[in-house]
Amino acid sequence: MSKPVLCRSKSGIGFTTAYAEVKWAPEDIKTLRPRWGLKRCEQFLRENEKYISDRLTELGWEVIGDLLPPGRKS
Repeated sequence: MSKPVLCRSKSGIGFTTAYAEVKWAPEDIKTLRPRWGLKRCEQFLRENEKYISDRLTELGWEVIGDLLPPGRKS
């Protein structure tokens, strides 16, 4: 669902409408590490949030590029 947010883009910082937002919860991590407690899963997300966010951004640009019709930038 799209919504107005303050965000950083290649053109700077400002309010814009954001799309395809991704959120992770400790329960998501627990599906991959069922023996971990929720506090440990939360700690993992806190410690790795920047790396997860950076990688999701990289992959997002790749997907957008793949989905755009061929042609030059204009």
